[in-house]
Amino acid sequence: RFEKKSVEKPLPAAWLPAVGEPLLARFEASKRGGAVGTKWYPGTATRVHPDNTVDVEYDDGDIEERVLPKFFKPRGAEAGEAGPLEAVRIRLRGAATSTNPAAQDEVAGAAKAEAEAAAEAA
Repeated sequence: RFEKKSVEKPLPAAWLPAVGEPLLARFEASKRGGAVGTKWYPGTATRVHPDNTVDVEYDDGDIEERVLPKFFKPRGAEAGEAGPLEAVRIRLRGAATSTNPAAQDEVAGAAKAEAEAAAEAA
């Protein structure tokens, strides 16, 4: 007997984009069940679902619905493009507009840590 999974149960997400925010996503990785044989492509978030999946319109015009969180990341998150603090800022940028409580807590924590670092430097 098979159990039906609820697609609306939130999946863990390190970063959630705002609608209209640029991102990188692994095209068709969610459909294939893994990242093997897929590449990162630039696109834009067109919808963020309650389960933390994202609809993506790729820059080449392809559209993909309900991309799993592990298969999307902010643009500029590639190694070497940003320092550690900038990478945190990039990752959290969309979280500031998110209704996800965990994302909101992470934004608040990052803002506090940045303020403390600025105070120490002064």
